[in-house]
Amino acid sequence: MAATLYTVRNLKLFNRLNKCIKQGITDLQNKDFESSQNYMNMALKTAKSLVDISEDKFKDHFSQIIKGLNTYMDSKDEDILVSTKPNSVHSQLWAVHKKICDEFGIPYVEDVDEMEAAINKLVEDGKIS
Repeated sequence: MAATLYTVRNLKLFNRLNKCIKQGITDLQNKDFESSQNYMNMALKTAKSLVDISEDKFKDHFSQIIKGLNTYMDSKDEDILVSTKPNSVHSQLWAVHKKICDEFGIPYVEDVDEMEAAINKLVEDGKIS
């Protein structure tokens, strides 16, 4: 089992990455470019923290997210964020989210608030600290 990601702090760090990417994309689609940029910067910082602590099975996804965010920030090509291509930021986020949930027996939920509740339930049940 991948013990380094299976802590309250690190799962919540992943959930923050999830929230930042999703909110950044939403703000971009709503033409709030300043807010979108702020969320993408936070997502990049968070992904760098996660790649440093994650095992190989997760590391490549976080590395691809970092690469995609950097490429997007340089080019402003929205397809890098939200296309259906396997290396898009959103595709990599979905893949690592699913992998984390499967690995740790967390119900897969897309909503970040529901994910937060699922993490808190693991704490309440004494399964994680």
